[in-house]
Amino acid sequence: MITNYRATLSQQKLGKGITAFILFQASNCNQFVDFCRQSPDVIDLYRISGQYNYLMKVVTKSPETLEAFSDSCNKLGIPTIIMVLSTRFEQKVMLPEFPME
Repeated sequence: MITNYRATLSQQKLGKGITAFILFQASNCNQFVDFCRQSPDVIDLYRISGQYNYLMKVVTKSPETLEAFSDSCNKLGIPTIIMVLSTRFEQKVMLPEFPME
């Protein structure tokens, strides 16, 4: 059931106070995934269904650096940015339901 252990670093102490989710309609999926792998600001990337083909979680220093990141994405498709105002909880612990089969 356990897939890994890892340290969780403070985004604030790393100087990354802005979190955003970006819905993305990629024009070339392979190029877009490579771009996200290389970007230090992208911490999660999900392939999704619907109008957009990706949802990414981005952490960055400021609204200005988020805007610059968005501008760098424009050549790969169409981003829609949802900026996080506050976090109620994150990485909630999943517990198995018993009895397990």
